Amino acid sequence: MRKILLYGFCLVFSSYLSAQNENVLFYPSSSINETLEETTNNGCNEFNTFIVSVRASFVTAEQIAAFTFDLSTATLGEDFDISPSSLTFGVSDTEVTQEVTLTIYNDAIIEGIETIQMNFENNSQTRERKITIKDNDYLPRLGSGTVELLNQKFTTSEPPEGWTASSPDINSWAFNGINSASERAFVVPAALSTAEPTYEGSRYEQGTILLFSKEIDASGVTNVTVSFDWEAGGEREGGALLDYGEFLYTLDGNIYTSLEKFGTETEPFGPNGVGTFNMPIPALDHSKFVLIWKWHNDELLAGSYSFSFGNVVVTGNDTIVESDLAHADSENVKAADQVYFISDQDAGLIGFVENASADLGCVTLLLEEVGVAKSFTNIAGNHSGKVLKITADGADAATATYDITLYFTNTELNDFTNPNNAAIIKVNSDNINDAINDAAPNYLIAGALSLENTEKEYRSFKGTFTGGNGIFALISQETLATTSSNVSQFNVFPTLINNSESVNITNSETFIEKVDIYSINGKLVKSFDFNSKYNVEITMSKLSSGMYFLNINKDRSNTHKFIVK
Repeated sequence: MRKILLYGFCLVFSSYLSAQNENVLFYPSSSINETLEETTNNGCNEFNTFIVSVRASFVTAEQIAAFTFDLSTATLGEDFDISPSSLTFGVSDTEVTQEVTLTIYNDAIIEGIETIQMNFENNSQTRERKITIKDNDYLPRLGSGTVELLNQKFTTSEPPEGWTASSPDINSWAFNGINSASERAFVVPAALSTAEPTYEGSRYEQGTILLFSKEIDASGVTNVTVSFDWEAGGEREGGALLDYGEFLYTLDGNIYTSLEKFGTETEPFGPNGVGTFNMPIPALDHSKFVLIWKWHNDELLAGSYSFSFGNVVVTGNDTIVESDLAHADSENVKAADQVYFISDQDAGLIGFVENASADLGCVTLLLEEVGVAKSFTNIAGNHSGKVLKITADGADAATATYDITLYFTNTELNDFTNPNNAAIIKVNSDNINDAINDAAPNYLIAGALSLENTEKEYRSFKGTFTGGNGIFALISQETLATTSSNVSQFNVFPTLINNSESVNITNSETFIEKVDIYSINGKLVKSFDFNSKYNVEITMSKLSSGMYFLNINKDRSNTHKFIVK
């Protein structure tokens, strides 16, 4: 009788559970909730994909997950798309999983962190999934060298301004101790007043404490590098650290990324590990972040020394003004967008486009020429050695107006007597020297100096133009401070060749020592060394059709363009 009752109870209980789980759709709890906008490829129309799963069990009547995004900060159709927009689950007595694909578009708009809030209604409840998109676009921080973002020593017994420690428990953080803990943060037992690192290791549940730095802003900074001095004891067994220090970071306050653990060198308690952590952390480039130091111990044996660290330094590199031949960037520009063009090759700033009256489509800014300033052939004035080619493929790009800002280092402007009097010239052609004064001139001069930054040694110039395609440079009507007539000129011919034909280089005054061939994307494709010759012939074999740049003797002023048909 007892077995029959028990069996009946199990059937009833099983039926109860089945009824409770009937027609339930849900997001699996193990789902990843963060993705990057940044793509591995450069150019326009790049995107990432992100898979979202929905699971169902005990479906007795058709169920539909129709997704809504009303609570998202990202915009459907602009920042992301979804396919399909809903999922249908048919009747099934087994667990079923279906997927949708989110397409995350990599635009050039500075948006910060955005969220996709995916909701659907099921069984009179709202099922929610929040996905964070980390933006890779940033406001450039122009300069010419290393910038120090943090330099922290612990010189008092209190945490520095903006730093916070987790609530003290079995252990706690202390500051500016004695001996090896001088000007350092270190771990001590919460119940023991001591100026040297040690710890209580008897309780595992309360054996973890954290120390958070203030928020560090590396927006526009590349090559972010963190360094600090450390010493760690603790416990090691079987090659594994049981009591140890740890270094982590967080970008959003929720996800902690571990970089390294610190502990005793040998089992079980010594000697202490001692060293300097020094590591570039690419994930921190162009980001705001918090650094985290952690102490963890188990509940068994304990060593005599805990964990200390100090002399925390965070550095990075300013965004440079792009000066290298053939370096380029391509971005989609819609009406009213504000888009920085930052070279794909070395993250140098090329230009800034804003206030477009219509969509410009895919816009490319390319350094077409670099070197010394030169006089125009057909019009009065001189143009900068740096010349940019701009193309745009939008349906309305030819008639759209827009503002463009171009950036120049002071070195690039040395040839101008007074660079602040320069303006921007746009030539509606493929060559800066095609500018000509016909009845309808094929060029426009507009704009003026926008900013002179003497500290960072650069200037920017801004103007308003119509039509997305053309050649851009600075123009000055003043006499050049140094003229190109003082530069020994190389004669390069022909500049339009078939594959396997030769290019000749001659100069009666200067030896030819080295010739480098670059693709239009700035990649070195061929290199030739010569023994002090005035005339050389180079066979361009195995080059595919396209435009190339030929550089002589590693001198930017001696760069020539040629085309392989």
